[in-house]
Amino acid sequence: MSTGISIVRAVYGTSTASTDVTKLVASLVTDGSLKFTVSPTTLNVNDPAPGQLKTLTINYTINGGQDNQIAKNDNDVVSLDAPPIRLASGLQIIKAEYGYTGNFTDVTDVIQNQTNNGEINIKVSPSSVGIPDPNPNKQKELRVEYTINGKKSSDTIKDGASFKLSAPPSESASNTTPSQTVGTVIGMLFKAVAYFFGMFLYTLSIFTAIEYGNQFISPMLWGALAFFLPFYSFWGLPGITFLVRLFSSEDIIV
Repeated sequence: MSTGISIVRAVYGTSTASTDVTKLVASLVTDGSLKFTVSPTTLNVNDPAPGQLKTLTINYTINGGQDNQIAKNDNDVVSLDAPPIRLASGLQIIKAEYGYTGNFTDVTDVIQNQTNNGEINIKVSPSSVGIPDPNPNKQKELRVEYTINGKKSSDTIKDGASFKLSAPPSESASNTTPSQTVGTVIGMLFKAVAYFFGMFLYTLSIFTAIEYGNQFISPMLWGALAFFLPFYSFWGLPGITFLVRLFSSEDIIV
């Protein structure tokens, strides 16, 4: 699983004139963090629509999760944090408030309950945050504080917009206890030793069968049987030797 932030696509401009800046935005990700101010200069492009308000839309994933999207206008600050695997622990909601200036209600529990395996996808509204509309005539918003991979971040989502974020936990060596690590190493050593002795006995079985064939019928016959029937010399040839000695006056020396 990939960890940290992965930029899927980044487009800057207006609905009629835009520029793909995916590679440039991806190059700005440093140690799981992305922070810069949106402008043609920062993005190293010619202004695609001079005199017009432009938007940078970024599609990205965190820890290989589902596609997330963020949109910022000129002079807005893009700020994303998703440190690499050493801190990977997914999405944790710390605090959530819904309302308008001077009248916010804590909805942390509701938002936490809508987070599943490091993912959340809701359309912000009074019903989605679990409270009555505090004032139908006011523009309301959801303020969220959260951590991704143990690093704090925040976002403000206006009524009617989607709050979509995917940061599933990553499997990390740091999540393995010392006893689990020791157990894994011992298991690998045991398998290696068992494989060595298994191959030694398998080879010994083939050479024993060939030597047996030098004295009785054909070395190729018994060698082939030992090759295709593992350890045949140990469980097959003793029975054949017994039958030969039982019904023959000649001894077969192996």
